[in-house]
Order: sequence, then structure tokens, then C-alpha cells
Amino acid sequence: MIPGLPDTYTLRARIIPASITAIPVFVLATLVVPWNRFTLSQALSSLSVAILLFALSDFARRHGAIISNLMIVSAAADWDF
Repeated sequence: MIPGLPDTYTLRARIIPASITAIPVFVLATLVVPWNRFTLSQALSSLSVAILLFALSDFARRHGAIISNLMIVSAAADWDF
């Protein structure tokens, strides 16, 4: 493994799905933004959409981890040890 590069789990479970999810957003931005006149307002709105997507993905990841832990605790409570 080369230092500084992500491991196999990070690559397969995080980077590739995130890239697949982000492709439609970039295609939409490419189609919607008029490239003959690119102004500051267009740059700011594009940046705000990227920040909003990042915030929503972080929200989903955090709440998914909480729900996952609750499901594990619930499943463990069903087992009789």
C-alpha cells in the first residue's frame, strides 16, 4: 500500500459511490450554466450547491451511523444469551 493513498475499503465504500452520486450534479451544472458569460453570481450559486450537497451528505452519514448503532443494539437485545 502506498502511503497517502486511500485504502481499498475507503476507495470502494466511500470514494466510488460518492463519485457516482456526484456525476449527475456536475452534468446538470454543465448543462444549466451558460458558459458564454460566467459571472460571480453563477460561481457563488454553484459553490453554494456544492456546499449544500456536502452538508446533506454529512447529515445523512451521521444519522445513518446513529440508526445503524440503534439497529445493532435492538438486534442484540433480541438474542437470549
